[in-house]
Amino acid sequence: MQGERDRLWNETSELQKDGGLIIAEKSELRKEMKEAKFREARLLKDCSELEEENTALQKQVSILRSSQVEFEGFQHEIRQLMETERLLQEQVDDLSALKRIAEKQMDEALEALQGEREMRYALKKELDSKLNAESMLNLSTLALSLRG
Repeated sequence: MQGERDRLWNETSELQKDGGLIIAEKSELRKEMKEAKFREARLLKDCSELEEENTALQKQVSILRSSQVEFEGFQHEIRQLMETERLLQEQVDDLSALKRIAEKQMDEALEALQGEREMRYALKKELDSKLNAESMLNLSTLALSLRG
């Protein structure tokens, strides 16, 4: 009976040790579970922040893409305006050349008109002097015929 009691005592003692280990293990598992929940909460928070940051970055990318499209549109418009400016400058140059030609022709025409005017004036003088001479001649002839 003593042997049975010692054996039961040993078993009880072993069970108490095992129970103490189980309680310690249970306590350790609860501690690990709390840490795991804390890490999970932190990871969820980090995940949420990353999703918000991702959303913000996607918005920025969208804004940058639309800005790039707008920028490329402005570049195209600038190229068109530069081409228009080049064409207008060519037209200005052509018109300036035409203006110089027209001014030269106008000066030549004015000189020709001036020369023509002077020639007409000289011809008129000559005609007047001839008419005067002829009138004098006619008057002389008339005077002679009246006398005669």
